[in-house]
Amino acid sequence: MKHNKNMLFQFGILIIGVYLMGVGTSLSLSSTLSGDAVAFLWDACSTKTGLTVEMINTIFTILLLTIVVKFDITKLGIGTLMCPIIQNFGIWTTNLMLSTISITSGIMDIAIGLIGISILSVGCGIFAYVNLGISAYLGMGKIISEKLNINYGLVIVITDGLCFIFAAILSQSIAIGPLIATCISGPLIDLTMRSMPVFSKYRKGKNYENNISM
Repeated sequence: MKHNKNMLFQFGILIIGVYLMGVGTSLSLSSTLSGDAVAFLWDACSTKTGLTVEMINTIFTILLLTIVVKFDITKLGIGTLMCPIIQNFGIWTTNLMLSTISITSGIMDIAIGLIGISILSVGCGIFAYVNLGISAYLGMGKIISEKLNINYGLVIVITDGLCFIFAAILSQSIAIGPLIATCISGPLIDLTMRSMPVFSKYRKGKNYENNISM
């Protein structure tokens, strides 16, 4: 019974984390900052192909999953399957909300972009910490981190940088948002993952088992 309650708690945190990833993606792309490096790449691919960002997200996930399956299939789980679905739902619902809001100033535009990048990073950190299977992108980052024995946050900074370069080549432009996100996403993900044990300790204090730690 305790184990079932704890799994429900993990599952709930998983959904929150992935949904926040979708919210952050939508908010960041709605600003002139163009979102974080990965969202910038999705947006560039979307512009080039005519596909929606949600479709590009799905294709991107499938391609990276092949890497994760090849090197460490144990990284996969229910979260892996739910990630693109819930994230796309977060993008869609936030896009609907934003369609009713007018961005009236440059300051508001920048603020929305920065908030989006931050929310996306926090969502990634939550999702990575819960450990119920991982997204293709974060899973690839974890594999690189473990294989090369380097900091996970640093790996994200490097991979985000590569995404930014490819997106800049495709779009033939350089956006400010990805440059900002390349610097802050890794540290924010690390900070979120380090902060998550507070919730585990709270659950333990309520007489639940702590099965959330990495």
